[in-house]
Amino acid sequence: MSAVRSHDERLEELIAVDALGGLDPSDRQELHLALTDHGDDCPDCAVLLAAHAEAAAALALALDPAPVGSWEEERLMAAVRLSPRPQTGRQAEPSPPRDLPPGVVALEPRRRARRWISAVAVAASLTIGILAGFAVAPRAPSGTSALLAFEARPGTRLATLHPASGSGRALTVAYRPGETAAWIVGSELTKPTGGRTFELWYHRTEDPPGQMSPAGVFVPSHGHVLAEVHVGATVDVLAVSVEPPGGSDHPTTKPIFVSATLA
Repeated sequence: MSAVRSHDERLEELIAVDALGGLDPSDRQELHLALTDHGDDCPDCAVLLAAHAEAAAALALALDPAPVGSWEEERLMAAVRLSPRPQTGRQAEPSPPRDLPPGVVALEPRRRARRWISAVAVAASLTIGILAGFAVAPRAPSGTSALLAFEARPGTRLATLHPASGSGRALTVAYRPGETAAWIVGSELTKPTGGRTFELWYHRTEDPPGQMSPAGVFVPSHGHVLAEVHVGATVDVLAVSVEPPGGSDHPTTKPIFVSATLA
């Protein structure tokens, strides 16, 4: 990974966590310096700031609200009482172990919590295109919470599939190397006519060039795509084509979305 790419990924992580209010003062200063370095007129920064702010706002729509029962409230308050309090001056001594009530675990350091927040922020950004249209919808589409849970797990990677035509919105596939489960997400996609379907394809590193395997079929709902698919454990290229009803064993048309070679 190049230093430039690593720097850009770090900046996006800071923006994502900041949108959810998870930065401490040192990280907020790092974000400020990075944004200053890019300049006030940086178009990429403007896109990231707007996208993650929208994702943070839309995340509240991803799950239906549920009332908190007395037992959940009791567990939460117990966790707060048992969590270590910050100390000023000399470095705080480690707190002795405590007996925790059933179902309560000790809170981990804030930096580890920020990594979890960052994962959720990335997952939320995946669903921006879907959630942004929910102003008139009663709830998020089926599978949204499952996608968020999948994306929050360590090791998840995101692959962007750009339109082969060079214009239009891209699709995103969330996957984990070594596993076959994956999710494809997108928006502003027109449903194929004549009962045809979109189909995701993958190429494994050990396969001959050009040999693509089926990963699953999907059709957009109101222009949005959110579907669970299955890829190879060693996938290095992803593509989408339009196929006959029910899908095909191998691509029968030219791909309309293609990823770059995956590391």
